[in-house]
Amino acid sequence: MKPTGLLSISVGLLVVPAIYMLVAVLLAQQGALGAAPISARTLALLWCAGLACLLVPLAFPRGLASLARSTRLVLAVVVSVGATFFGLVLTFATGRLAPLWLLGAGSMLAILTWSFAFRDCLRAEPLARIVSRYTTALFALAALSLISAAVRALRWDPTASDLDLASSAFLIFGDACVAIAASCTARLRQRGSPYARPATTVLSWALLGVPVLGTAVGVYWLVAVRRQERDSAAQSAGQPTR
Repeated sequence: MKPTGLLSISVGLLVVPAIYMLVAVLLAQQGALGAAPISARTLALLWCAGLACLLVPLAFPRGLASLARSTRLVLAVVVSVGATFFGLVLTFATGRLAPLWLLGAGSMLAILTWSFAFRDCLRAEPLARIVSRYTTALFALAALSLISAAVRALRWDPTASDLDLASSAFLIFGDACVAIAASCTARLRQRGSPYARPATTVLSWALLGVPVLGTAVGVYWLVAVRRQERDSAAQSAGQPTR
C-alpha cells in the first residue's frame, strides 16, 4: 500500500475515538445512555477485550514478522481502534462515560505510537518542486487554528451543560489537530522531507472539510498547487505528465 493510503488510514482511525466520544455525550444528554442489566463477569470480559486491543499489537512485530511492514501497521492501528468500540459498549452497559474516555484515549495514543514506530512505511519520494506559497499558507492556518483553540479554551465554562462542554472540547480538539498537522506538514515541506508528499496530500484533502479557512487552503492546493508539484515530480522521474 502506498504511503498516502497508509497515512490516510492512520489519520482516519485517529479521529474515530473523538467522534465516538461526542456521540456518547449527545446520547447521554438525551437520556439514552441508561445502564443495561449486565453481569460483573461480562463487564470484566469487556474491559479485558478493550485492553487486549491495546496490548495485542505489541506482539505483531514478532508474531507477524513474515508480513510486510505496511500490513503490520494497518493491523496494529485497526486493532488499536477496536478498544474504542469496547469502550462504547461499556459506556452503554454502565451508563457512564469514563470507559469510553479511557479506552478512547488509549486508542488514540496507540495509533500515534504505532504510526511513529512504522514511520518508514509513510516515506515517499521527496517533492521535486515545493510551492513555497502553500507552505506559508499552512503556517498561517496553523497559527490561526492555534489562536482559535486558545480562545475557546479561555472561554471554557465549567458550569455549562454536558453537551456544550463536549462540543467545546471537540472543537478545541479539532483546532489543535489542524494546528499541529498544518505546522508539521509545512515544516516537512520546508525541509524537503520524504514524508512531505503523503502528509501534504492527506492534510490537504482533509482540510476541504474544515470550514472556512481550512476549506480555502484545501481548494488552493487542489486548484493551484497539486498539479504543479505532481507534474514536477513526473518530469524529474522522466514520466509524461497527465
